[in-house]
Amino acid sequence: MVKAPHSVINLAHEVVEWMDGQRDTQFPFCDTYLMWNYIPHIDLETYNCTLPYWRKHHNTIMEDISTTGQFRETIARISVIKGTEKGICLPYPMTYRECYYIIKGTPASIISKSYKRLVSVLDVPDYKLFDFPSRGVHYTPTEEGAGYSSGNLWYQNVHLTEGDIVVYVRYHDK
Repeated sequence: MVKAPHSVINLAHEVVEWMDGQRDTQFPFCDTYLMWNYIPHIDLETYNCTLPYWRKHHNTIMEDISTTGQFRETIARISVIKGTEKGICLPYPMTYRECYYIIKGTPASIISKSYKRLVSVLDVPDYKLFDFPSRGVHYTPTEEGAGYSSGNLWYQNVHLTEGDIVVYVRYHDK
């Protein structure tokens, strides 16, 4: 767990207030707001949002969420996601390092070394009674203002409820 940078928190609040929600296949039925999408070696897939707030502050935001030290990673995707009544998050089907910054709410953070096992626990009726270890997944309760990251050998997901807001960051290190 890391503290969410103020630049990321401010971005999420600005985006949710001023932009219309989009649709994203990784976050079905959620209101999503794509800020940045970069796939190395494919220039046609680079996307940089035109929201004036993003254009003014994107360098600061990307510096605040960049990894430092010996292992630098490229930021591949930044999206703001707002939970809706029917919205769900699906784990990304490849093992890249990901981070969910919790802006509003306390969605559960779930990680596993198996994509199938993570998908099998998309619906959990009661987190206190559910036996996560027997299913090969790790459950972590979250706090507002914190970031939850997975390594590049794990799959990660959050279970959003209506009104939750998170900022999703995927890194590319391959």
